[in-house]
Amino acid sequence: MSPGEKPRAFVLMPFTDELTAIYRTAVRPLLESVGYEVRRADDLGNQQSIIKDIVESIEAANLIIADLTGKNPNVMYEVGVAHARSRPTVLLTESIDDIPFDLRAYRAIRYDPSKIDLGELRSAAAGLLSGGVRFGNPVTDFVDVKVAPPASPERIKELQDSARSAGLSLVEEMDRFFRREMELPDSVGPTLDGARRGDSTSVSRLDAVLRDYARAQMIDVASFRRHSDGYYQTVRELIEGSDLRRAENADSARRLMGSVRDTRQRLSKVVGALRGRRDQLLDLAREVPSVVDAASAARVAYDETLAAVAISDASAQTLIDVIGQRLARVGA
Repeated sequence: MSPGEKPRAFVLMPFTDELTAIYRTAVRPLLESVGYEVRRADDLGNQQSIIKDIVESIEAANLIIADLTGKNPNVMYEVGVAHARSRPTVLLTESIDDIPFDLRAYRAIRYDPSKIDLGELRSAAAGLLSGGVRFGNPVTDFVDVKVAPPASPERIKELQDSARSAGLSLVEEMDRFFRREMELPDSVGPTLDGARRGDSTSVSRLDAVLRDYARAQMIDVASFRRHSDGYYQTVRELIEGSDLRRAENADSARRLMGSVRDTRQRLSKVVGALRGRRDQLLDLAREVPSVVDAASAARVAYDETLAAVAISDASAQTLIDVIGQRLARVGA
């Protein structure tokens, strides 16, 4: 939650006249008095699929209140969604007989509709905010479910800073590839003519230049892989932790998608430069057979670099697709 933002409570119950009256006169006022922003599906007023509204509201809620009175199958399904998403859930009912067997081990608040007393609900709702009440359900209690909660504003800011830093580091890694490609001809040039004539000193120097290049390139490839993985993982965590229904978060996601597209364009330029230089090494090995082993080591370094760049490019495209799908899912 952002500073000053109220915690959200979402209420699941059948839309009968009796239960609607209980919601409006008892449940909603009580939760609002504790400090919650309270909604039921019919409060949303969206002109879209109601199940979409319900699932999105469950996902965004800090607390779920589920009235199981009447064993309504829709409410039962929605409780299952809330449990699967690890949302703290309070069960209400007029009759304990309406609680399914699988949930009988969990506390349910029974109330009399003729004289409603929801003191236990107040205690549970307040206890969630204070941390004094623990919640469980059959999914989280018996299965090792790892559902990422919405990221806090502090974590979002941390991820934004990390994404910017990781993106700059990845650009630096790609620029290093370009610089090395620009430096290689200058390093090879002074010895190349002599090596072609068979001059032993020139051959030794050319062999050393190529081997040094191969070693340095392999180190750079390992660094590039780390920075590439770190950048994409950070951006993905940022997108998954953001509420993209908020305009500012959706705009941020679109900017990130643009940055990842720019990264793909840079990677394409890197590939072009690397392939051209690799072909030159093939020619060099034919011209100066004495350095064929060193030229082969340099070609292996190029192949490793091209493979790392190809993986990075595929990861970038996957991330672009993920961001686009998440934006489309919320209509942003």
